[in-house]
Amino acid sequence: MTGGAAFRRLIDEFHVHSDDVDILRTIQPSISGFLIQDSRSKARFIYALELGPRPGEALALEWPHIDFAEGSILICPQVQTVDKKLRLVKYTKTDSKADPEHRKIPLPGHLADIFREHRDLQLHEMSRASRWEEWRDEEEADDVVHAFVFNSARRPGRPITPAGDAQQWTRLLEVAGLPHAKPYTARHTAASRMIAAGIDLTVVAEILGHADIKTLIKVCAHALEERKRAAAGLLESAWASRASAPNSAPYEAESSRFQPSRNGQG
Repeated sequence: MTGGAAFRRLIDEFHVHSDDVDILRTIQPSISGFLIQDSRSKARFIYALELGPRPGEALALEWPHIDFAEGSILICPQVQTVDKKLRLVKYTKTDSKADPEHRKIPLPGHLADIFREHRDLQLHEMSRASRWEEWRDEEEADDVVHAFVFNSARRPGRPITPAGDAQQWTRLLEVAGLPHAKPYTARHTAASRMIAAGIDLTVVAEILGHADIKTLIKVCAHALEERKRAAAGLLESAWASRASAPNSAPYEAESSRFQPSRNGQG
C-alpha cells in the first residue's frame, strides 16, 4: 500500500467542513492504519492526531522529553517564527513567561513504538549525513545542545520550521484528496477523539494544555453533542431493561435517593 493510500484509509471517515475548527471532525476509532512508508512525517502527524499538541510544541519535542520507561511526554517550549527568525519559546500558550509550568502527558504504547521507529530512522540519517547542525536559539548559551525529534530534511539537526511543517501537512492532505486545512486542526481532531473515547473532559483539557475546560467545550461542541446523544441512548436502554424486569419499576431504586428524609433534611 502506498503512503497516500494509507493516509487516505486513515481519514476516509473524516467529515469535512469549511470551518477551520471543524474541518477534521471525526476519525476512525484506531489510527494504527496510518502507515506512510518511508516518510519522516509519520511520527509527527500521528502524534498530532493522537495527543493534540500545538504545532509549535510538537516541533520543539526533544528525545529527553520522551520517557519510554514511564510512558510519558514532557511538553516544554515551542518552536515559533518570531520576526522572521526561528525561535525556541520557553513557555507555552497557557503558561506565564516568569514561571512556566511544563505539562506531562501520557504516551500510549503504540505511539511509543512509532517514536522508536522514528528514532531508528533518525539515527540512520545521522550516520549518512555529511553534517548535522547543532542549532540553538539566539539567546541560548553556546554549550546548549538540542536533540529534536523532528528535524529539517534540508538542514539535518535543525528543528522543522512552522512553514515547512504546514507544507508537509498540506501535501499529505492533497495526496489524500482532502481540502486545505492548517496543522492545528489535527489538535481539534485529537480532542474530539479523546472525548468520543469517553475520557474525562478535565483530563482532555490537561493533555491539551488548556487552562480550563471552557475552551475545550467551545471547540469540541460537536463531539460533546455526540456524547449527549450516546448518553440518551444509554438511558433509554436502561429504562427499557428495568421496565421489562418483573416486579420492578424503572429507576425505582435510583428515585428513592431523592426522597426527603423524615426529619425534613435532604
